[in-house]
Amino acid sequence: MAEREESVLRLRVQDEEEKREIRELLALCAGDFVPPLTQRSSTTQQSWEQGSGDGVALYAEALLQQSVLLWKQDGKTVGLLSFRPEYVCEALPGQPTVFYLSTLCVSPACRGQGLARRIYEAVLAFARETLPERPVVLRTWSTNAPQLRLMARLGFAEIFRLPDDRGPGVDTVYYRLAPR
Repeated sequence: MAEREESVLRLRVQDEEEKREIRELLALCAGDFVPPLTQRSSTTQQSWEQGSGDGVALYAEALLQQSVLLWKQDGKTVGLLSFRPEYVCEALPGQPTVFYLSTLCVSPACRGQGLARRIYEAVLAFARETLPERPVVLRTWSTNAPQLRLMARLGFAEIFRLPDDRGPGVDTVYYRLAPR
């Protein structure tokens, strides 16, 4: 029997079950990030010094203040992309207002199925529809090979790099997708 898939866009997640699923997904994927989500307190933080680490609770609470696209299989959240449609990106020269893509997370059990690309495409379609003149920006780390390949396939271009920002040899890299 084939799985039923759907994407659900939430400007704010209100449903307690969806919030629980988001927290569980973030906890499951916490170690996939550099630094791990367990050492972060925000989706937009700019200092990577070791934090006190509260599991992923602080990170999840920050993420739940953003808009999010949830990818569901058979009614269960297996992927997400959080975003801020009108974010002033202080790290970039000129501090532009951008459509900021924050956190992509796909359950390890669902990887290799093209979900990340489909999730990005759904949010990019929303960005083009709602704010067609606004540039779309995201950041990642320089050793995140799967993300870097996906950014190239989706047409993103590197615009800014902070060398060794996340540790020796691990840069923070900003990407931009020009408005259409």
